Amino acid sequence: MIKILRSSPVSPSFFYIPSTEIMDFRDSVMIIEHYLSSEAKRPPKLINDMIEDINENKPAVSALGNAIKYLESLKIVEKTIPLSTFFQYSHERMLQGKSQCTNQKMILDAQVLENLEIFEVQQNNTKTSEGSLFKFIDKCSTKFGQRLLKNWL
Repeated sequence: MIKILRSSPVSPSFFYIPSTEIMDFRDSVMIIEHYLSSEAKRPPKLINDMIEDINENKPAVSALGNAIKYLESLKIVEKTIPLSTFFQYSHERMLQGKSQCTNQKMILDAQVLENLEIFEVQQNNTKTSEGSLFKFIDKCSTKFGQRLLKNWL
């Protein structure tokens, strides 16, 4: 786990939640329904199906509820949740090219990014950006452009 965090192209930020504050399934359902429901709108069908199938999706619903609680603590939940879309991730479907998501993005984990040398190259037991794909295609004149290019990659 530490190796993955250290090799991540984005610096990780940690947020400690004491075990006494971690929401259980019922509390997660309540916060999900609070933010994903309105008078005219019900939660997305995928979320409703997950809530109904308690045995199989209990950890996923709890994780979503706690993620919403985290966004709430950052005071950005009202800006983030209305813009969100939900789809069920299936690694097998991604490998077969049958993704359910509409934007068809390729998902690469930190190990793949390290092996492809997208952002950093290992030279003499040190990591440097010289020789990486990012450095090769980076012709940006501003830091904003570099951040945008990095996000695209």
